[in-house]
Amino acid sequence: MCASCAKEGRHVAAAHVHHMIDLADAPELALTYSNLESLCHPCHSRETLKRLREERHERDSLPGIR
Repeated sequence: MCASCAKEGRHVAAAHVHHMIDLADAPELALTYSNLESLCHPCHSRETLKRLREERHERDSLPGIR
């Protein structure tokens, strides 16, 4: 079941395993259960897009880097 949908009272089958702390930031947590959550495809896509936007904002905020 999708963890995000379940928080909103919906019962949706999960299709993806999401790493809450990105593997690029902490590869040692790749198989750590507390870093994983089951998500449906729309929720996983939303989380991935959110993370990409945050990374882009951080990168664009650095002086001299564009």
